[in-house]
Amino acid sequence: MACLVQVAEKAGQQLEDLLADPTRSIEAEIERINADHASQRGEDSDRGVEFGGRLIWLKAQHGPANFATVLKRLHISERTARNKIALALFANRYPELYARFKTLGPTKLYRLAVLNPEEIRHLHLEDPVETSRGKIMIRQLTSTELDTFLRSVVPPKARRPWILRASQDVARAQRNLARAVGESNDVGDVELLRSQLQKAIGLLLNLKDDDTAGRGPTSLS
Repeated sequence: MACLVQVAEKAGQQLEDLLADPTRSIEAEIERINADHASQRGEDSDRGVEFGGRLIWLKAQHGPANFATVLKRLHISERTARNKIALALFANRYPELYARFKTLGPTKLYRLAVLNPEEIRHLHLEDPVETSRGKIMIRQLTSTELDTFLRSVVPPKARRPWILRASQDVARAQRNLARAVGESNDVGDVELLRSQLQKAIGLLLNLKDDDTAGRGPTSLS
């Protein structure tokens, strides 16, 4: 009942303000709504950071090799997990940047969390950005507009040569296999892995000589 009384009193006050000064009352309400939305997005970001921290703990306890199984039990995708973890790491390593951008909400904040912090340190939410809708502050950009803007101000990372990426992936798989020695494993899973490794070896054996010169694995015999 007390809550209803407070709501009624607030509505009555807003009506009085509107009648007394319509323009000022409308602007004040718009500011309040914007502040409420920003607060809600900030809270959503905080929850994302907390969840990402819990995922980091689970990954440390179970090991990278078994983390996929944990994610299945949590009913979340690997991409979602990566985003949450990136958000948690960003907030803990660069708290001043996190505090500055958290009101963007987690969906947009993921895009900043994976960038070099030195490349976004000069940005502020009130900075105007040229878009198809005209000049819009960063805080008001859509996710697509934010992506476009970030691509324009942050140079793309140079991709490692494909052969180096493949070598590192193989080394990572080898470490996982070493950790799995002595564990009980499903025979079907083992056979699937064996089949995949045989296919990978077959691709390597069939690479043309000039592929190793850096042209990549697109030309196969």
